[in-house]
This record gives sequence, C-alpha cells and structure tokens, in this order.
Amino acid sequence: MRMHRVVRSLWALLLLVAACAAQNVVSMEACSRGNGVPGFQNFTISPCDSEPCVITRGETYNVTFFAHATTDADVIMLSTSVHQQSNASLVQIGQTVSCHFRDFPCNVTKGDLFRGSYNFRLGFSTFAPEEATYWVQVGTYQAVFACGRAKLIVE
Repeated sequence: MRMHRVVRSLWALLLLVAACAAQNVVSMEACSRGNGVPGFQNFTISPCDSEPCVITRGETYNVTFFAHATTDADVIMLSTSVHQQSNASLVQIGQTVSCHFRDFPCNVTKGDLFRGSYNFRLGFSTFAPEEATYWVQVGTYQAVFACGRAKLIVE
C-alpha cells in the first residue's frame, strides 16, 4: 500500500512538471499609451515553451494574468488585440469583453491583486505565419489597471 502511494505521488509530480513546462511567463512590455498605466504582475500563455510564444493558427491557448486594481470596480473589462504588419498589409483584430463572460472577478477593491483567465485563438485565414504583436488591457470604463504587449510568432 505504501509503495502504491509513492508511485502515485511520483506520477502526480511528473504531471505537474509537464504542466509547468508547457506554460511560459510571457515578457509583456508596458503599454506606451501614457498616464503611467502599470503592467501586469504576471502573464502566462499555455501551452507555450518559448519566448516569444509560437502560436499555431486554429489552436486554443489559455492566458492567465495577475493585475492590481488601481480603483474600486463593479465591472472589469478585458480588451485584446492582435496586430500584424507586412510589406503588403496590416491586420488588426480586437475585442473587448466584460467579466461576465470571462474567468475574472467583477468586483475588486483598490489595491487588490486579482487573477484573470481566458482562452485565446487565432483563425487560419486571418493571420500569416510571421511575427505579430498581442495587446492586452484590463480595467474599467474609467480606469486602466494593467496594459501590456508581447511579441508572438504565428505559424
């Protein structure tokens, strides 16, 4: 019985190591939109095992972030956009959604560190296999809690 627990514990440890290896803390550059908007405390894309992350079109990725609330809020909004520019074209796709449709709190108090999570996917026909910039902003209608951008490689 004791050996069974040891084997089970080793399997659990191996699964945890594999899960950690498949996610990457992404280097998010602070937005240059002024007003001293802070960056994210932590930002991960999973699965991702390189910097910059290589994103396969059509695959779904989980994004998890941590940010500090800079004011009290009853509704938090998440805005994301992907920009890709080549010699011949510029592609920009963005969306804004509220906390009611994603996995992050609606009510936060100024100073709180909160966690958010959402799924991210690039369509096959929209982006070419080359570098893209991923912008993420979290806040309310009146205040931005965190803003950042990261380079991605689309394949």
